[in-house]
Amino acid sequence: MALEQDVFYWSIIGQLLDGKYRIVTMAEDHNEVWLESQRSADFQLVRFVRMDADWGNRLEQDMERAAHMFEEIRKNAGRKSMNILNIYISAYAPVDEWEHLVEKPYSRGNIVLKNVVISDEKRSEGMISMEDMLSVRLEKELPEITDYEELHSYRLKVLEKENTRVTQERKLFEYGKPRFTKLLLAIQIVVFILMELAGGSQNNQTLVNFGAKFNPYIMEGEWWRLITPMFLHIGFIHLLMNSMALYFIGEAVEKMFGSARFLMIYFFSGIMGTLASFAFNTSISAGASGAIFGCFGALLYLGVVQRDLFLRTIGPNILVVIGINLALGFTISNIDNAGHIGGLIGGMAAAFAVQLPSQSKSARQGLAAAAGLVLAVSLAAFGYSRW
Repeated sequence: MALEQDVFYWSIIGQLLDGKYRIVTMAEDHNEVWLESQRSADFQLVRFVRMDADWGNRLEQDMERAAHMFEEIRKNAGRKSMNILNIYISAYAPVDEWEHLVEKPYSRGNIVLKNVVISDEKRSEGMISMEDMLSVRLEKELPEITDYEELHSYRLKVLEKENTRVTQERKLFEYGKPRFTKLLLAIQIVVFILMELAGGSQNNQTLVNFGAKFNPYIMEGEWWRLITPMFLHIGFIHLLMNSMALYFIGEAVEKMFGSARFLMIYFFSGIMGTLASFAFNTSISAGASGAIFGCFGALLYLGVVQRDLFLRTIGPNILVVIGINLALGFTISNIDNAGHIGGLIGGMAAAFAVQLPSQSKSARQGLAAAAGLVLAVSLAAFGYSRW
């Protein structure tokens, strides 16, 4: 009976890991495992506990301990509340009165524990209840395991699958080395120094001489001004802010996509940002902001192709930073928001066109490239007709 419940315990965990769940933490003796799923709106965590509860007070004590632990985690994480599904898998039910412990959720502070006890004789009912609460379908038939040596091998296979997933996710963020990010940083710093020596980076004539976006000259055919503004900055604060953003965001994108893809994303985004500025803004403008917003767009691409991974890693911070920067652009008059939005869209289009290194080629690459080129030509035509 105990062996069957051990098999059941690892079978359920293995099946959930094959779905959209991942292991958050696991006890050294493997008898407690926490799983997390981005799909589930009802429970932030699912806690599995393999223990044979002789008496109800043992369950109650564990519930109190778990609730206290999760309340501390909630406070440290800054969450308003947490709902936890607490599942006890036991060879047999407690011998005394215990049903009242699971009739209602156990609350402590802003933590709510929904508790379930699945004994050997109530396994089928417990699985049905678990399926309903987690909105999943589980295999009812257990693996054929006859001794603890086989169980040990089965458990290792389950955990090895999880370790492989974690390794693959880590590789996604560490594919390349940020060589060109540092080179681009160095170039824009050198150009800034040259501009200061030539008359000042905030001097309009100096900006134009060094290649800032200036609509009349673009209209005359100086299309190279779609690229050169990416390396120019207006004042030290402008340089400092964009350099910091490029160092952190550009490095993340280059690590994910690799150097060649990063350069394609960066330059196409910068060009798209300049084209959007050309189409909607008459002022002289310069800066790497369009290309940097393109890097944001490339990171948003991860949210499209791997939403769960995006939301539990870089996603929340990226969305907040983009929102703040766009909001500032709409409230502060001298920020070229058209260039930011153009770069953001260009970055997403470029990311769809080049894709992550681990992805196989697909038809959407060609569609994304075509859409990006059409948008670029449309912005150029609109700007040319407008001015």
